[in-house]
Amino acid sequence: MKRFGKILREVREALDMTQGQMADALEISRGYVSMIESQESPRASWDVILRFCTYADISHNQIILEMMEPEEMSEESQALVEALRQSLESQITTS
Repeated sequence: MKRFGKILREVREALDMTQGQMADALEISRGYVSMIESQESPRASWDVILRFCTYADISHNQIILEMMEPEEMSEESQALVEALRQSLESQITTS
């Protein structure tokens, strides 16, 4: 499963932003950005994920899809994830 911290880092670097600049944009500390990116923090809060999505103009559904990698799951879980993926993708395209 792709961690939110990796997505945060990839987007931050693509935007040519420092951790401090991203922290300011999300109204969190630079240390918290660092912890999320290095996966030292157990999980980013949903509030931070939503702020990130708003700032980066990314749908939270897209983030969820990005974080799901079915090849690391059982076949039953893969089927559930695929159904969820299709549902989310249809929501994205109709938005």
